[in-house]
Amino acid sequence: MRLDAGIRLQDVIANAGLDTLAALAEWAPAWLDTQHHATPSGLTAGKPAPTSYAHLHHLIGDRVAELLGDIARTAHDAATDAQAVTAYAESILDYLQTTIDGQPATATATGLSVTLTAHYAEQAARGRTTNEDDAA
Repeated sequence: MRLDAGIRLQDVIANAGLDTLAALAEWAPAWLDTQHHATPSGLTAGKPAPTSYAHLHHLIGDRVAELLGDIARTAHDAATDAQAVTAYAESILDYLQTTIDGQPATATATGLSVTLTAHYAEQAARGRTTNEDDAA
């Protein structure tokens, strides 16, 4: 109801309790998808549908950690760091495996493009986007 009333998703998350956060984690992606398929206006006008909800889940995880205290914050930060390192390494390792297998590099698979892809994969795993409002 808050979202339908026009309250920004980030503001709902920032003030949510644990029950609301659990509901948002489960239902907010579907709500966002329906907003993009409805008549585009306001929040969704001219924006493509999000392909990843990592930023949304990161915001929810941050709020849960804030509510539960230091131990939860430490665990959340460690999990985020592990996911980010994994995402970065997978991008680089995929490229290296292709090179080792002797497959020819494509015009888009250069060292620079692979490094950028790895960087963006890491940022996505940390819940960051180039425009923070796009994912949430």
